[in-house]
Amino acid sequence: MIRSVCFISLVILFCCTEAAHAAPNYSKLNMALVRLQADAILHCQTPEGIIAMDSKRSRAVPYFANFAAIGLIRAAGLTDDSKYLDAVRRYLDWHASAMSKDGTISDYAHKDGALQPTGDYDSSDSYPATYLCASWAYYGATNDRKWLEGKHESFARALKGIELTLQPDGLTYAKPTYKVKYLMDNLEVWQGEKAGANLAAVLGDTALAESFSSHAKACKQALMSFWLPDKGYFSMAISENGDKVQSFEKWYPDGMANAMVAAVLLDPKDPKSRDLVKKTMTAFPAGGDWVWWSMARKFGYSGDAARAYMKMLTGVKYSNDFGQLLRTYDWDSDKFFYCDENVPLDAGGRSSQMGM
Repeated sequence: MIRSVCFISLVILFCCTEAAHAAPNYSKLNMALVRLQADAILHCQTPEGIIAMDSKRSRAVPYFANFAAIGLIRAAGLTDDSKYLDAVRRYLDWHASAMSKDGTISDYAHKDGALQPTGDYDSSDSYPATYLCASWAYYGATNDRKWLEGKHESFARALKGIELTLQPDGLTYAKPTYKVKYLMDNLEVWQGEKAGANLAAVLGDTALAESFSSHAKACKQALMSFWLPDKGYFSMAISENGDKVQSFEKWYPDGMANAMVAAVLLDPKDPKSRDLVKKTMTAFPAGGDWVWWSMARKFGYSGDAARAYMKMLTGVKYSNDFGQLLRTYDWDSDKFFYCDENVPLDAGGRSSQMGM
């Protein structure tokens, strides 16, 4: 069980010293809190390397575990403690070994004294995409060429997972049995394809790198098809027959999808993009998660980001929550994911900068 009393005490201490900041000030960063949050993730990890949802280890979702792993990478960079990178390596090794030939990976549930695959997963596109993102972040932190070479085949399998539901327009369905194109899923697919292209390039696999790159370019162009110009926001999903969801009523998934596209893709200097962010913040003012914080942080709303950050501190529940919170302490390291490319919206919701 995570030592919640100790955690709450440290949160109070941290809030007193950092309340004025949208993200922690490096000179005041409470390393004890960083370590406690990273150690909370370690308490969720099984001997096999699986990062479960919580310390009871009753359920594991690889998609969320990938975010927990990225958080551990950030913790390792802040603390210079190799045990966090060791945990990430063990997790990524397990993930690669558990992937099916088609690139999918099952969720896990506790049965007969151990975590066992359920035979199902939430999506076939986001799971491999976020695995590629975590792998790229790990390699960036370690430059471990030997490890990278050992995962070469798993990256090719991850591409197969993405291609499993890839459509001619460059977007993916959530999974073969659920033919809906989600904006958030496809944003993660785009990021994963970029990460995959980088990994393949380092390995010298030009064919794999080109496959990832061409998919990333097509996906990026197609992401703008979610834009609803008459509404001034993005649809969170497109159905198999091409209908776009028009709702903008609930934070998840309506608001979160728009916050994510702003944080991941849009240009903070672009007036139309800023209008979208203002609309999202006004419609969903009680932000308190990683996506809301990232949107506010990227677009320069420091006071709003600070409030979201404080809410994140007191609302952690699962290993991925700790992982996302740890990422706020090292924003610069996440620029590949959130500031690498900034696309402006023109009147039609298209961009003139639609490369990879």
